[in-house]
Amino acid sequence: MHMRRTNTTTLTTFVRPTATMTFSSPPGSSPITTITLPPRSAWTSGLHWHETHTEFLRVVSGYAWVDISGIARIVSAADGDLVVPRFARHEWRRVGKGDGDGDGGEEEEEELVMEEWTEPFDGSKEVFFRNLNSVILDPTRDRGWWVDWWLSLQLLVIFAELDNYPVFWPRSHRRESEMVQYLVTHFVLGVAWFLGRALGARGSYEEYTPSALVRKER
Repeated sequence: MHMRRTNTTTLTTFVRPTATMTFSSPPGSSPITTITLPPRSAWTSGLHWHETHTEFLRVVSGYAWVDISGIARIVSAADGDLVVPRFARHEWRRVGKGDGDGDGGEEEEEELVMEEWTEPFDGSKEVFFRNLNSVILDPTRDRGWWVDWWLSLQLLVIFAELDNYPVFWPRSHRRESEMVQYLVTHFVLGVAWFLGRALGARGSYEEYTPSALVRKER
């Protein structure tokens, strides 16, 4: 399926209503992706895991609710780097300073600035976010009844190819649920990948991926 795509390889910032993502310049010169969530943003990373990368999170400003392997807490810049091991189910989102302790107030209107990076640093984190945001925001995408269906399929192909495994069911950190999660997620992504590839979907596109990141992935 042929889709028109806007070239976004020179962009360093992608702005969506609930999240802004900023990358290094030139592309691939730093492993860090900076994600800014404005006040009242409902954006969430969703519960997911990675299989080939250890992920690191660092709050620059504001407050985040972070859940790693079933241990949830509110963190700030004072908490330093958070380590997310491979296969660890994790999720994060913005919260106000007083959320959960009954002491709200103006602090709840702060934006959250979070940094993410991975080891090994092979550029795949930036490739993932660049293609995900470009697919969602691309103004050349044709409009029609099938657009939402195609967009969902395209995002699943990106997840499947770029080490991002969403928890579809059950949303639990119990040890006995992890194998079920693994099987369900790999089944869903596997079916989506075969269907998507047959229709022309890819995990990354040259219009969205700077050449420096293509070389780094190799």
